[in-house]
Amino acid sequence: MPTAQRYGRTLTHRVARAFTPELRLATWLFLATAIVRFGLLLAMNPSHAVDYLAKWDGEQYVAIARFGYFSADGSGAADPEIYQQRLAFFPAYPLAIRLVFAALHWIPLLPISYAGVGVLISCIAGVAATMAMLRLSGQQPNAALLLLGAPMAITLTMVYTESLFLACALWALVYLIQRRLLPAALLVALAGLVRLTAVDLWLVLAASVAVYHRRSLKAWVLCALAAVPAVGYLLWASWHTREVGGYFGMQEQGWDSGFDFGRATLTWLGTWHSNPGYIISSAIILAALLTLPVATWWARAGFLDWHLWLFGLAISANVLLSNGIMHSRPRLLLPAVVLLLPLARRLPTWVMVLWCLLGAMISAYMVGIFQWAI
Repeated sequence: MPTAQRYGRTLTHRVARAFTPELRLATWLFLATAIVRFGLLLAMNPSHAVDYLAKWDGEQYVAIARFGYFSADGSGAADPEIYQQRLAFFPAYPLAIRLVFAALHWIPLLPISYAGVGVLISCIAGVAATMAMLRLSGQQPNAALLLLGAPMAITLTMVYTESLFLACALWALVYLIQRRLLPAALLVALAGLVRLTAVDLWLVLAASVAVYHRRSLKAWVLCALAAVPAVGYLLWASWHTREVGGYFGMQEQGWDSGFDFGRATLTWLGTWHSNPGYIISSAIILAALLTLPVATWWARAGFLDWHLWLFGLAISANVLLSNGIMHSRPRLLLPAVVLLLPLARRLPTWVMVLWCLLGAMISAYMVGIFQWAI
């Protein structure tokens, strides 16, 4: 057999082996639920459905990918009105958009845009996150549907960081449960360049080191190094935004975001709302509050791994004990669905299908009809 033909068969075999049953199932579930969500969005707002995939935060990520952090069009002097907003967004996702666009835009007849690349990256990361949910549950499809059907799972196909963060976080949790510290630490470090909630993931890493590797200097060094990317970016961004109080001052100025021990959340829940989007946000906040004690019981009973419990608890506390845009809470609480894994394992598939349909309707409404940014 000629060398080229033999090489071609070997390559084909390797590609076929890469598409494992787990990957095929994750891809199928991700695409099926994404099509349902986008179909509902298209039905609710046919004229802007595609545009909304790169709306709000997506506009910031696309602008950073194209022009950087410091000026409106990438030229001229640094403009405080620009960088005091853009620096709130961590660099890994826009950098990935920029690199992939640079690699693909040379291909003839390939219609490509920065927003389209962002959606592509989100979808690939979303499949990876779905695979991690399958791995965390022992290959149970209900676990994947738990994530893919959650309210605001539509952000997994938008120019948002939800997919990339969840891919890093869920696979890091897989490796922590397997006590594979090096890949877990690498993913925690990467998550630290994706979004600020990586601090919650780092907390789980540190707790795992304290429980299983406390006498290992190498483990503690890995734990410390995993925090470097996030801390480094925060220090860099804070230096450039020192006039407004650094990174956290910028967050408070732009999004009224700051730790207040839950006072703003309680005030929101105690206020009557007639807007359906506000009602949805309040319902999801209440559901998160009710889930925490139940998930704690599940963890104590051995139904929920303590790494997942601590991660979900930390994410929930980070969101619920802070001020900020309340109608963004359903999106920000998305990673906390890991707390519901014991329930998803026991529910019949038809219930999970209904969960996906309800979540898709909420997603489509919040993106296509609700008048404020998500």
